[in-house]
Amino acid sequence: MWSLIDKLKAADGAAQDLFGYNVAIDSGTIIVGAPWDNDNGAQSGSVYVFEQVENVWVQTDKITADDGSGFDRFGRGLAIEQDTIIIGAWGDDDHGLDSGSAYIFERFESEWVHVQKIHALDSVSGARFGLNLTLDGDLAAIGAWGADGGSAGSGTAYIFKRRVDGWKQVAKLIASDGIAGDRFGRDLCIDSGNVIVGARFNDDIGEDAGSAYVFEQVGGVVCWPDMNCDGEIDSRDILVFINAWANGEPVADWDNDGTITVQDVIVYVKDWLDGC
Repeated sequence: MWSLIDKLKAADGAAQDLFGYNVAIDSGTIIVGAPWDNDNGAQSGSVYVFEQVENVWVQTDKITADDGSGFDRFGRGLAIEQDTIIIGAWGDDDHGLDSGSAYIFERFESEWVHVQKIHALDSVSGARFGLNLTLDGDLAAIGAWGADGGSAGSGTAYIFKRRVDGWKQVAKLIASDGIAGDRFGRDLCIDSGNVIVGARFNDDIGEDAGSAYVFEQVGGVVCWPDMNCDGEIDSRDILVFINAWANGEPVADWDNDGTITVQDVIVYVKDWLDGC
């Protein structure tokens, strides 16, 4: 039998915060999103952390984006595993209106510290990257249902891997038969090298009947410095990167700090030399 043991509320909760819009739990820690909280502007969003203390759930932290702004909806997508939290802000505008981003926090002793902000390498306006995401060990899957997959606006999902120098994008998943409006990537889950991506408005067996795509990791870690995706790391990849950097394309933001500078070239060359 399941018994109700607690009802959680934000210590500073207010009308229209949408506390509880998304939730996650792992090893005695609960996180609760309030994507319409207004700490950094209207609907900027926040995430509340609760921990179990002597069988009582106690709010121990409130997390906001240090660069948050109105309508970011920080906390709409979230995931926790052990000492790592990833929080999506699909309304963030770093690479255009509603391009989206995700923030990574790690627990040091009892404090949650922001360690990285990530975007899709081909981030574009309207992608809504971070609206939903999932975490499993050193892999994270992040949806962007407004991005271009198999066709314009059909949706995508991105796989990020934790390395010693931070989280890096290692794959982009699309539906080979996707069409505009499918919302592929709106919902997804990852576990043990398998990713399931929902496309709620896919029409295979009727209008908006929906479908789900299953992906399996094959061949080990994707070699993400392979810019031209030919399976080799060579000078051609550097040329592709330099061209993207010169044109200010989001894919050239190699250190994921929201700006394209010479530092991105330095980081990319280092990763290119490291190979796979």
